This record gives sequence, C-alpha cells and structure tokens, in this order.
Amino acid sequence: MPWRQLHSLLLMKNRKRRSGVFSIAVGAMLSALAIIIMELGALLEIADLTGAMLASLVIWFLQIEFSTSIAAGAFFVVSLLSFLLLPSKLPSFYFILLYGWYPLLKYKCDSAPLYRSVKWLIKVGAWILAVTLEEILARSILGYVQNALITGLIVIMTFLSYLLYDYMLTRIALIYRYKWRKHIFKS
Repeated sequence: MPWRQLHSLLLMKNRKRRSGVFSIAVGAMLSALAIIIMELGALLEIADLTGAMLASLVIWFLQIEFSTSIAAGAFFVVSLLSFLLLPSKLPSFYFILLYGWYPLLKYKCDSAPLYRSVKWLIKVGAWILAVTLEEILARSILGYVQNALITGLIVIMTFLSYLLYDYMLTRIALIYRYKWRKHIFKS
C-alpha cells in the first residue's frame, strides 16, 4: 500500500471506518514499535525501566484511539514477544508486571464515576500488589537477592516512579487531546 493511501486511512474521520481490521493492523504495527523501544531499553541496561514505560505509551494510545480490547491484545502481544525476543528479560519483566497493564487500569479508573480518593486507592493498591508480586518473582525466578534496606529503597523509588508515571500519563493525555490530536487527525 502506498504511503499516501496509508496516510489517508489514518486520517479517516469516521470512527466506524477505523475499526475492525484497520484497528488490528494499527495495533500490530504499534506493538512492533513497542517491542523495538523495549529492545533499545534492553540493549542499554540502564534504560530498562524507561523502555518499559515508553512502550506502555503505545498501550495508552491504542486505548484512547481504538478500544480496550485492541489495547489489551497489544499488551499481550508485546508481553509475549518481548519476553521471547529480548536478550535481557528485565524490561519485559517490568512491562508485564508494572507498566504495560497500568494504562488500561488508569483509563478505566479515570473514566469511572468514582470519587478521586477511591480512584487513587484502586490505582495505588493495584500498584502495591504489582510491586510485591514483582519483588517475589524477582527473587524466585530471576534470582535477585538483596538485603532488606536495598529492597526497601527500591520499593520507595519504584513508588516515586509510579507517581511520576501517573502524572506523566495524565499530562500527555491532556496535551494529546487538546493539541496533538487535531494536528494528527486533521481532515
């Protein structure tokens, strides 16, 4: 398909015409992009958390533009392929347990008619559960053994990164909705 036809497909105004096979194809292309981002994070060992965070933005974009089912499918595809293909399993581990599923939960919590404190309680509770599961699996499967002080510092730093990540997703959502989207999907 020539690039002009692909660009015209992306600029379709009718949401019904952007569903079905087209949304699956875009989800597959963006899943490949997420795996490439995580590959870069795996090659630079210092950027494994950053690679997982940036790859989760793909899930967030698919959730906003298409549907939860397309975003969840992309999450499972990226999780499986990153675990199979990456030389270092740590970025895929972070993506699967911490950052990949969070845009789905955040979108559902933020759009639910609940009090703000209940939304934060759900999100923080899910995050604490995920970090606890991550620590248990890191010790049992990956064999990471650390003393209690270092584990406590890692949990605190992970929670601070969660707060920044949540804030970042909120701000990028606002910027995307009010500035970028009209330039991307102009018709």
